[in-house]
Amino acid sequence: MKLRKYIITIGVISALALSIAACNKKADDSADQGTKTEESADNKDSDSKASSDDKKDSKDESKAQAKDDSAKQLELDFDNVGNLIGTTYEDIVSFKQEPKEDKKEGDKRILIYSNPAMEFVLYPDQEDPLNEDGYLSQAVKTDLKTAWGLKEDMPVKEFVKSVSATSEPVYTEAQTEGDLAIGKSGQKVVEFESYGYYFKVAYDGDKVTPSSQVGAYVTDL
Repeated sequence: MKLRKYIITIGVISALALSIAACNKKADDSADQGTKTEESADNKDSDSKASSDDKKDSKDESKAQAKDDSAKQLELDFDNVGNLIGTTYEDIVSFKQEPKEDKKEGDKRILIYSNPAMEFVLYPDQEDPLNEDGYLSQAVKTDLKTAWGLKEDMPVKEFVKSVSATSEPVYTEAQTEGDLAIGKSGQKVVEFESYGYYFKVAYDGDKVTPSSQVGAYVTDL
């Protein structure tokens, strides 16, 4: 009888031990599963953050590219402007054909063209004083659309950066008289050098427009 009770007791204890072991294993499995779930969540968060960072970087690059595009250099129209500064009367008429107006004022000669509107100011060629038509262009006046291909309004300081200015810009009030006169009374003028020429651009407020007047001059005028 005692032996039977002993065996039963041993059986109960063994069953209890097995039950406790099973519970512990289940708890360990749950803990492992929880750890894996947390790791998976962390990985997802990390991937999501990385994806977000990549999108942010891509957006920043797009903004930078857009900024670079907006700051592209404007090119001087050498055919209509640059190559006609310091050239002879004959060369200008040969290239531009006969002007709409050809008038003399004192010792200077002024050629006026339309479509596009341009004005050439010429002075006698000091190296060819006996030639009555021996004039050299010292200034060309036109608009920014013709000279620099400007298509839309632009802050004047941004414009100066876009035209490869090789000197510090000087901001003054417009002067309506004299050989370097450009613009209208009340306008402002920015002066700078670029491509070996001297430029003056008249503008209103703080922006230039395609119709803003520009004068291009030889630097020793």
